[in-house]
Amino acid sequence: MQPAVGDIRYDGESIAKNRAGYQQALCYVGHKSGVSPLLTVRENVRYSVHAPSTVAFHALIKRFGLTGWEDVPCGLLSQGTRRRVGLLRLLMAASSLWLLDEPLVALDQEAVLMLMDCFREHLDKGGMIILTSHQPVPLYDRLCLDYCL
Repeated sequence: MQPAVGDIRYDGESIAKNRAGYQQALCYVGHKSGVSPLLTVRENVRYSVHAPSTVAFHALIKRFGLTGWEDVPCGLLSQGTRRRVGLLRLLMAASSLWLLDEPLVALDQEAVLMLMDCFREHLDKGGMIILTSHQPVPLYDRLCLDYCL
């Protein structure tokens, strides 16, 4: 769909003219985890990421505190753990533009701090994050001061 007025650009190009390039760079994680309850953690990642790296998968499994849960159906996991799986898929996708809706929902304090580290790493690599949140999180303020000014 073409905009009625104006233009949205990503990486210097109109997204209306280079929709495929824009969509390839984009990874969306909604306010729900987006994982299939019938699939295992491993299967959810495999089916959502093109050619996932086994090395990266195991490193992120460890980082996200999911060691031992790789072959457990996601329907048996807590809401917070399913959220971690959804965010793990985000990192496995290697997209430069993250569009996140309520990324901290159902996460404990440890997971929130870990996610903030992931945000910093992504931004340090030149990535972009657009997010929505109803939570007043001082960590967001720190990110904005560090990266937006």
